[in-house]
Amino acid sequence: MMNPPENFNEMKYPLFVTWLKKGELLGCIGTFAEDEPFGITLMRYSLIAAVQDTRFPPITEDELSSLRVEISLLNSFEKINDPLDWQVGTHGIEIEFKNPNSGKIHRGTFLPNVAPEQGWNQVETLEHLCAKAGYKSGTNGVISSFEPVKNHFILIRRYQSLKFGLDYH
Repeated sequence: MMNPPENFNEMKYPLFVTWLKKGELLGCIGTFAEDEPFGITLMRYSLIAAVQDTRFPPITEDELSSLRVEISLLNSFEKINDPLDWQVGTHGIEIEFKNPNSGKIHRGTFLPNVAPEQGWNQVETLEHLCAKAGYKSGTNGVISSFEPVKNHFILIRRYQSLKFGLDYH
């Protein structure tokens, strides 16, 4: 087992923690903030992703032996003007936009691995990201695309990540 670097508790990184069970997502939550030491941030978001991701039931003790955790350290942030100025498989994408109908602010991100794992191109990724951010357009709340909001972005940012994983065993 590798020892952490000496300055472990001085390092500060934006990160996401992902919990998986046999390849199935059980939770994924993180932060873009760099205001706390890495060890504290990692402990906090490991727990939050495991038991407070509202998209999934909390991980149970019975599931421990079949878990995999992945830590994504985020880096190389770049604000961009064009929502298509990023590469699938290389960049994660963070968006913030104003709903043209309600004025509500929507935010969302996908890590760099999400689009290629899902088989999405850039436009499909942005459609899913707008939906993840809570935006619905079209009739009966059916998602049509990111087209209605593409001129209402407040922030578009691409980034990269270093990903580390560990199985329970």
